[in-house]
Amino acid sequence: MAEFKSQPSASNTVNLRVSDLARDRIVQPKDSEVWGLRLPVTHTLNLVEALTTTMKTTGHHLVSHIAIAVAVCLSLTCSEAWPADDLPTGNFRRYEGRHIVLITDVPESSQVQELTAAFDAGVNQWCARFGVPEKRVEDWRVKAFLMTDRTRFENAGFVNRGMRQFREGHQEGDLIYCKDQPSEYYRRHLLLHEGVHWFMSRAVGGYGPSWWMEGTAEWLSTHRWRNNQLESGVMPNSREDFVYWGRLQCIALDLDRDQAPSVANIIRRTTPLPSIDSEYAWSWLLVTFFANHPRYQALFNERLKANTSSEQALNSDVMAWIGVDFDLLQAEFDAFATELTYGVDPSWAIVDLKSSQQNQDDSPNFDLTVNANANWQVAATNLSPDTDWQIEATGEVRLASEFGPLKCQPQGITLRYVDGQPRGRLLAILLAQPSKADKTKRLTALPIGRSGQIHVDQPSYLLLRVNDENSIAPKNDGQFEVTLRRLTP
Repeated sequence: MAEFKSQPSASNTVNLRVSDLARDRIVQPKDSEVWGLRLPVTHTLNLVEALTTTMKTTGHHLVSHIAIAVAVCLSLTCSEAWPADDLPTGNFRRYEGRHIVLITDVPESSQVQELTAAFDAGVNQWCARFGVPEKRVEDWRVKAFLMTDRTRFENAGFVNRGMRQFREGHQEGDLIYCKDQPSEYYRRHLLLHEGVHWFMSRAVGGYGPSWWMEGTAEWLSTHRWRNNQLESGVMPNSREDFVYWGRLQCIALDLDRDQAPSVANIIRRTTPLPSIDSEYAWSWLLVTFFANHPRYQALFNERLKANTSSEQALNSDVMAWIGVDFDLLQAEFDAFATELTYGVDPSWAIVDLKSSQQNQDDSPNFDLTVNANANWQVAATNLSPDTDWQIEATGEVRLASEFGPLKCQPQGITLRYVDGQPRGRLLAILLAQPSKADKTKRLTALPIGRSGQIHVDQPSYLLLRVNDENSIAPKNDGQFEVTLRRLTP
């Protein structure tokens, strides 16, 4: 899985004064954008237009001076100013980076001070992801408000009292609003998430459809921050290092409740997802799937750099990638949702059904090998319905452990169990070829060991693997020799 690393820019803390205003000016917003702290820019422009019209009809040049003065004053009452020389009372602090000015009432700490450096590092990496020259963004700057108490920010004039309520974060034009979060990781994650929205709105013309907008923001804001270096687009290695992220737990819960949306429902949003958390989790999962799948990775990377102002055009492009393989993709997504866990490289969790050359003609007998360090491996792509098969395995693999390699035969070793089966046991999955599936399903493994039989009810793929924890399996070595023999004519 490709990851970006970069050195952040230096960040410093300053007091906010009226004399700073000229230096702090951000790129002029478009008419459709709203600075929104006290008076939208569109209101200012409307007032200027009205005064200008009056000037033309009366012929008084004084009105033009009034118009200019009013415009300046009103623009200063937007996000560019506050009513006192220093920051208003209420324990506000200000931190500056190259691309961000952060105002917060969160108690001062090194983690809060580092937020602007992490954001600047993110901008550098977003340039690479979206194909934007760094020179183009030199003057791009956003104002962000990190709040423990929204009312305090409203009273200080930082937040418009009429602005809509939001659950965690909100981005509008060159403004970002974030509620403080229960963990250091997720506070930084949320700021980066809203930052990706901001960057996309400026760099590629818009956000795209909901799944693309939120999925891309979630993907790029899932990160590691170590020694002032940012790694974006990572796969979390543990709950402890990604406190309050929770996307995998949400996915597992939806799978357990049989409420997991299909790929079609995620893209087209034909049915509501189980919760707001589900929307973020499944959108993240689908974007991560495309970003790591060998058939779609290059197409995905190129689409990131294209204009996203049209939701319909983006969805049409994605549907064109998939083409006639939509049912195949859903089966692959079922496997991906089942196997992706903490510490697992997403590319390892991908099962590429189309690339397999195994038993495509439904021959009655054939031999194959199953590698101990791989995820589910395609043994057969076209098992006929109402057939029975015998699977037999021989050989020895070596399972990774802290005590050195453990030798293991197809029956597995009972020193340790994984998902209810001995570690190292040969497992099988019959993956039905779906047709217009309306849900993503958790796959259920069948224990095989040295020998086992399976019955096929409907046209299916047969997948085999050596049982182990997904985060450990890539370190295993060796393979089993497997024979598949058809019992029924």
